[in-house]
Amino acid sequence: MTTSKIGVRHAGHGHTVNIKYGYIIFGVSVLYALLLASAHFLELRQWRRQKRPSRSSVWARINNAPFWVHTLLWAAIVVGLAFTNVHDLSQNWTVVVKRLGRLAFCLVPLDLALALRPCLLGQSYLELMPLHKWLSRLIILAGVVHGIGFFVKWTIHHQLGKAKRWANLAGIIVALFSVLLVIVSSRPVRRRFYSYFYAFHNFTVALFVLLMIWHARPGVSDFVLLSVALLLFQGASRVYNGYSVPGLTIVDADAASLRLLRLQKPNSFPSVWQPGSHIRVGLPLSSWQSWVFPAHLYTLCSSPANDTLNLVVKKGRRFEMLTSLEYRVSCPYASLPTPWLSTAENVHIVCGGSGISLGIPLYEYFDNKSSVLANLHWCVSNARDTFVLSELGVNNPVNVYVTSGKIDQSSYDDADNEDAGLLGAGDNIELEPIPAENKSNPFTDDHAVNCAEQRIQMHAGRPNLSEILASFSETDDNAHKLLIVCGPVGLIRDVRAYGDAHGIAVFSELYNM
Repeated sequence: MTTSKIGVRHAGHGHTVNIKYGYIIFGVSVLYALLLASAHFLELRQWRRQKRPSRSSVWARINNAPFWVHTLLWAAIVVGLAFTNVHDLSQNWTVVVKRLGRLAFCLVPLDLALALRPCLLGQSYLELMPLHKWLSRLIILAGVVHGIGFFVKWTIHHQLGKAKRWANLAGIIVALFSVLLVIVSSRPVRRRFYSYFYAFHNFTVALFVLLMIWHARPGVSDFVLLSVALLLFQGASRVYNGYSVPGLTIVDADAASLRLLRLQKPNSFPSVWQPGSHIRVGLPLSSWQSWVFPAHLYTLCSSPANDTLNLVVKKGRRFEMLTSLEYRVSCPYASLPTPWLSTAENVHIVCGGSGISLGIPLYEYFDNKSSVLANLHWCVSNARDTFVLSELGVNNPVNVYVTSGKIDQSSYDDADNEDAGLLGAGDNIELEPIPAENKSNPFTDDHAVNCAEQRIQMHAGRPNLSEILASFSETDDNAHKLLIVCGPVGLIRDVRAYGDAHGIAVFSELYNM
């Protein structure tokens, strides 16, 4: 009688050894999410108790660490786990290749959680969006290396026919769509075709999650179910936290580049929200387009006491709202960290173009507090845009700087058009000084009278930050000074540089004018 030795499937190739590393990185991601949520909560609690921000506390350092620090941390974790306990790499390199695929997919739940709206970690999801984007790229990179590694393995062993098997083909499909996603997510493509990028992004995510049911071996059904649950939560949240708009009024002015949209407030809309909050506006759920293309982010330029939800938008946007169509809005999302509303004593707000929609509600809130010194500075390329101040009933003093001339695109370049209401559609605000020969009053007499009645101080040319922010010197403690900037990237860069140079906290939001 002859005996034969039964070999173990994929003997020596770590077929099951990588399972635990998937659970390890998932456990690390859970701890990481808890750390982010805890750091955010504890920093704000400490801030409220001390009535001043503490930039040196460990919680503040974690909560305010640049996104690239988090990205490098996760890259180090993935690489470290990929090579842990792998001896004689020349013989066991396929273990690393297999492990990278599992590590990539087990990070998907964290990546989805970072993009949830509203965010479950306490922060504004806008704060976590850069981390979501770069973690997605890290996942794709690990997945692509995983795929290339298998092609190399099959080529060496003359087994390219394995690529035709459905389980492997599913992985190839995911890899191809992931590479395409990286291409369409590049800045030029994303800015120009954001709605299509958004649809392709969501399709690729769904494809990635579902095809892993067949591709991953051993299976990852638990991670698939968790990922599907997060996607369903996002869909349910969109339904539950949305409100149908009864009607829309468009307020326009001749020769102005901005317009005012007045949305009738839905009956069930929240009765309280923080000044400077955002809403998303899209088509009703009955429209298939609302499920395929993105809703658009706008800043609420109104208070809870108003009967309408007021939005200041740039004319000629890709997303044009019409009175003949129905719309749906989300619940308000806060932007400015809440403790600033009670601890700031000297506030300057610098806006560019439609960034005034964030500036007005915050300015009115701070200016109506007797203990706060508040100033609003607004840069516009068209003096006629100031009509929105009278339409919104702004009676507080406002400094308006009317600029002209083309600007250097490399200096004031548009940023990504990822939220077409808040982040604009590709036209810059002009911030260059008016040439000396043109510095006569650029306003008509009627316009000058209206501005005087509204306590608006009109200035020609780009503002000098050192001059307009000089009143910061009236407050000794920098911990109670706040500089808010909302506008294009160039304006934000200059204001941030001023804040850093003078030790003043800066809160910024990007608006492409």
